[in-house]
Amino acid sequence: MAEARLYQSADREHLQALMAEACGWGEDGESSAGPIPPGVRVWLARSSGSEAPEGFCRLVPDRETRAMKRACLDLLFVREGGGRTESARVLIDAALEAAKVNGLQGIWGYLTDSPGKEVLEATGGRLLREIRLLRLERFAIFPPPHVPEGYRLRSISLPVDLKLVADIYNETFSEMWNFRSHGPNDIAEWFENRDTSPEGCIILEHDGEGVGMAVLSVDPDRLARSDPTAYIPDIGVVSAHRRKGLGHLLLAAAVERARSVGITAIELIVDEKDDRARTFYRKMGFDEMGMINVFEWV
Repeated sequence: MAEARLYQSADREHLQALMAEACGWGEDGESSAGPIPPGVRVWLARSSGSEAPEGFCRLVPDRETRAMKRACLDLLFVREGGGRTESARVLIDAALEAAKVNGLQGIWGYLTDSPGKEVLEATGGRLLREIRLLRLERFAIFPPPHVPEGYRLRSISLPVDLKLVADIYNETFSEMWNFRSHGPNDIAEWFENRDTSPEGCIILEHDGEGVGMAVLSVDPDRLARSDPTAYIPDIGVVSAHRRKGLGHLLLAAAVERARSVGITAIELIVDEKDDRARTFYRKMGFDEMGMINVFEWV
């Protein structure tokens, strides 16, 4: 019989070893397993008769996932062996219980590797979505953005642009699989994070009307690890202004902003089922780096 318990500081070496197996992390960088950052919860699983844990899972704070009444699980790992399925089950049960105690209805797990059919069946999980991770390093192919007549690019101004950005967001991304309507307060919350600034949130206007946006997210911790990579969580153009080269314009503006702060690569994700977007980003010079599988437990 396996059991799961919350991480304690005495578990640091065990968790470090499990993380190294799960993610290939070494002695530097992200390998540190303690202390656990605020808002992050980690459970370890151990089979009866075993001295060391053989698996762990991690819930991390994520506003967008939480707004969909789900907790965000970004790591689930159990060593191969006879008790693997049972260990995975107690880990998911513990995380689910914590999510529901906090008023959530389940878990979305964003995992690069599938836990496997047996684990999914034992834990009641299902594959919800497949997402591609893309990366752009060839900044040289993007000259400074050339803005067509009648259009204007600018960074947002707070707080006056909050409703404008919310309106652009809702019009542009309403067909996304995980879309939820955003209001001004939701947009304001973006800028409570260290990695999002008004300067990195670019608006495209046409005759004073907002028609597109690009958000460049720069993680200070990633920069501190000598990894000058930024992330684009949102980029798009409203339907009435598509097929005019404006997506390229917004991407060029994001690249120019990235260059100005010392960024040398940009990453983003795209839905596996969105062939139009995947084709666009390939044409823009992005390389596919791998898959993120979104699993759900309720």
